[in-house]
Amino acid sequence: MDIPAALRHLRPSSSWYLSGTDYSGLDWRDEKTSKPTLDEIRAFLATYNPALDITVSKHSLCAALITEAGVHDPDRLIYRAIRKAEKTSALTMNDWRHATLFARKSAIFKDEILAAAGLTPSLFDRVWTQAVGESRE
Repeated sequence: MDIPAALRHLRPSSSWYLSGTDYSGLDWRDEKTSKPTLDEIRAFLATYNPALDITVSKHSLCAALITEAGVHDPDRLIYRAIRKAEKTSALTMNDWRHATLFARKSAIFKDEILAAAGLTPSLFDRVWTQAVGESRE
């Protein structure tokens, strides 16, 4: 059980120490937030995809959009989606044009833009996982 990964997501700014790998070794040091229960951690980890925390290259992401989602022109798809979904799209468009690495939680990939591109979050998570695999090859 990856307790540190769960804590990074469930309580991202909290202070804690884990001795070993078992929940009983979790020393909660944050007085402002409550210690997550073992059930909360298990529930999170049941749906957690560690690949979504990995940064991928634009090249790998575009390749995954082509192979996993059947997108013929990833740049065009993303440009149109940003323009359609964003009221002020200049910064988001600039990020897509010039960044070489992306994080899944980037504003470019928020649900509103994915929807404008015709992609569901679950499909895009599969695309992301595919891109992580391509980045490692």
